[in-house]
Amino acid sequence: MIGTILTLILYIFKLPYLLGIILITLALIFYLSEHRGFTHSLLGISLLSIILTVLVFSSYFFFFGMGIKNEQGILAVILILLGSLSINRNIMLPFIFIGVLGVLLTPFPHPNLYNVMGAFFLGFISHVILDSYTPQGVEFLRPFYSKRLKKGFGTSLIILWILGASYYVFNFIL
Repeated sequence: MIGTILTLILYIFKLPYLLGIILITLALIFYLSEHRGFTHSLLGISLLSIILTVLVFSSYFFFFGMGIKNEQGILAVILILLGSLSINRNIMLPFIFIGVLGVLLTPFPHPNLYNVMGAFFLGFISHVILDSYTPQGVEFLRPFYSKRLKKGFGTSLIILWILGASYYVFNFIL
């Protein structure tokens, strides 16, 4: 609903309405998939990482095009907007405080595909690792393989996640 209204408002004011279309797409993905289903698979994680990366870049260039040149301020606003769409209301204030503080205290290079999509992908993978330790497990290779993977898979994925996160952080710092 919000995505549709936002798309119409942006379209009427001749602004980039891609933001609204992305929100509609995200809503459809979450509405049509069951919990720990497609969105917890490698294909779903990749698709969500791509969509959210496009959302971040669209928002970033939208604000930058409006004359706002403070990159960290733009990223803080995007963080708050994404958080308001996905974070539980009970933890919203601590999330905003810690997130904005992190954005303002971290020296960011210009946002690029690697920095944005890598962070989303690692975040989604960490979520799937934790869900693999539940009794239900996760269908990580869905739609190609429907067996639910559990603790053993989570443990091996932790090792791969640590290697990926180390590589990501090491390249981010340099």
